[in-house]
Amino acid sequence: RVFGAVLASCRGFCALNTMSLSREQREQELRKLERIDALELALNYFVEDETKREFVYFVMLEFVDEKKVVVDTKKVTIATKKISYDAFLVLQKVVEMDQSAYERMHETFGLRLNSGRKTYKIPPIADIVAPWAKAVQLRISDDEQFEAELAERSKAVTSSLSSKKMGAALKAALSDPPVKCKNLDLKARSADLIFRVLKAVPSKSMEKQVKKLDSDQLDILMRYVYRGLSVPGNASSFLKWHAAIVANAGLGVITRVLCGPSITN
Repeated sequence: RVFGAVLASCRGFCALNTMSLSREQREQELRKLERIDALELALNYFVEDETKREFVYFVMLEFVDEKKVVVDTKKVTIATKKISYDAFLVLQKVVEMDQSAYERMHETFGLRLNSGRKTYKIPPIADIVAPWAKAVQLRISDDEQFEAELAERSKAVTSSLSSKKMGAALKAALSDPPVKCKNLDLKARSADLIFRVLKAVPSKSMEKQVKKLDSDQLDILMRYVYRGLSVPGNASSFLKWHAAIVANAGLGVITRVLCGPSITN
């Protein structure tokens, strides 16, 4: 996770330092990056100035299989799922643009991409956009599934809390964590649901509730405890939960949480 954070910082630094480059220089910078990183950076250009939306199209063309003259839909789907949620929202705006906007971008880059590459053909604009639009819709569908799962957890938690069943409420809140979800709002609401249960459990009952959890549930809970500790004013309560988890699961839980995938942000 530390390496990932450093890499993300480097990408951000790169983006900030390429905003003043010329179009040709930006194209060169995009070509130096892996496709997914190039897509993220191109979407940053779009945020900076929507007239620079052509850079997103430029990267879209990089996902064209030159031999088959079609968009590599598998790589498009993977890229759409892997970019950050903020970048995804920008991509969603791009794929919803009208045909004339794409034609203008095609005029900007189409001939340039073909220059010196006689064997390289570009599919019709509609055939380029369609796989991206489908990939965007797939990610939206994933979010809808996460939303439905969160609603079910919330219903179960509310029912258990009204019946004073703290153990059942905690287990319900920790079930099906949004590991693969990149929707920050959904992740935040998942965390809020767990915090709601943690705040409802009396301090004297923390250790008792922790002992009812298995190792996977303890790992998940610890991840949310660390998220809670990052919010000012929550330290006292979350430190008590932290101590109760370590007392039950050992110090290994800290290592697993710090080295494992993030499910909270």
